[in-house]
Order: sequence, then structure tokens, then C-alpha cells
Amino acid sequence: MIPVVTFVGWHNSGKTTFVRKVIRELMDRGYRVAVFKSSKHASIQFDRPGKDTYNYRKDGADPVLFLSPDQLALFSGNNGESILGLAFHHCPHADIVICEGFKHANGIPKIEIKRDDLPDKPLEEEIKGVVAVVTDTDPNREGHFGYDDYVGVADFIEDKYIKPARRKSADVTLFVNGRRIPLKDFVQESLYGTLMGFIGALKFTEGARDVEIKIRHHNS
Repeated sequence: MIPVVTFVGWHNSGKTTFVRKVIRELMDRGYRVAVFKSSKHASIQFDRPGKDTYNYRKDGADPVLFLSPDQLALFSGNNGESILGLAFHHCPHADIVICEGFKHANGIPKIEIKRDDLPDKPLEEEIKGVVAVVTDTDPNREGHFGYDDYVGVADFIEDKYIKPARRKSADVTLFVNGRRIPLKDFVQESLYGTLMGFIGALKFTEGARDVEIKIRHHNS
């Protein structure tokens, strides 16, 4: 499974500025980084009224895919899919998905950006899953980093999440009805061996690295 880490913090804590530095550092190390950002605002206008994509969506089509020679955009309603599901379906080639926000997301490790000049209570005391804190006070505590230590945070993400995922000889991920199903190592190995055995017998599968199989059961 692609590792996912999200940065959380109160408004004006400097999340975006710090996260961009961490992302650039990871990309400079050769990693492919995908980014998810949340917003508390609804009905944000991404495609203008009158445009084809807008009209298709207005007609009820979902999703709507826009493709041009230099970019691709996917417009869809929010069906409540988890961050892990979104990462699995939309970022198959990323080494890491870095998020901003999503402080109540279950099962996602969180790095809090905390400023002492803000009166808000530390999020690590209110939410689950905070694995590190970027702070301007006592950054030498274990799991704490200074506001200028984006390299240290990049090291933390690389060592704790990216490298362990890369060390696996095979990674098998199973989603059923949009929900990730945890698999023990021996189950992953069994599925991997069985599927690759069948796939290896087919034409045009030499050097297969990323394999995607989707099964849809139609009730009769």
C-alpha cells in the first residue's frame, strides 16, 4: 500500500509553507510525491458554468474526465471514499502521498504544525494518530522538530514510511466495496504467487511491475 502522511494544524499555523518545503526535499531525493489537500468549504467552483465539463456534471454524469495534450483533470462528487482508497485508485505510481488537513481521518499518521503564538490547544491532545510535531518550542524532544527543520521531517517520513514500503518484495492491497481489507504477510505472498503465476503465462506481461485487477460482481 502506498504510504500516506498528513500534516495538520490550526488555521495560520504555516502548514502549506512547511509542507511545500518537505515535498520539494523528498522530490529532490528522487521520490514521486502526490498531494491531497482538504477544504472545509463546500461548492468550490473548479470548472466555470457554461464549459463542457460543467454541463456534463450538471446533467448528472459522474465522474467527468477532461483530457488535453498537457494535462488531465477528473471531476467527481465526493462519495466519502477514504484517503487510503483515493491514494490506491488515483496515485498508483507515487512513492508517498502527502496530505494537508484531514485531521480526523482514521488510520492516517499525522504530523502537527504547532505555533506557540496561537492560543489553540495542541491537536495532539485532541486527535488520534499524531506521530510527530513541528513546533517553535522545545523542538529537541523525541518526535518534535523545529520550524526550520523540514529536512529532518523529510528524513522522518523517508525512514518511517517510504523506505519500509520499498523494502517489501511485493505489496498486495485488497479493497472490497471501497474498504481496505488488512492482509497478513503470508496471505499477501500467497495471492502474489498465485496471481503472478497466471499472469506470467499470458502474452505481453514480461517485466510486469504494477498489476491491477478489478472484479465487479453483478447480482443476478
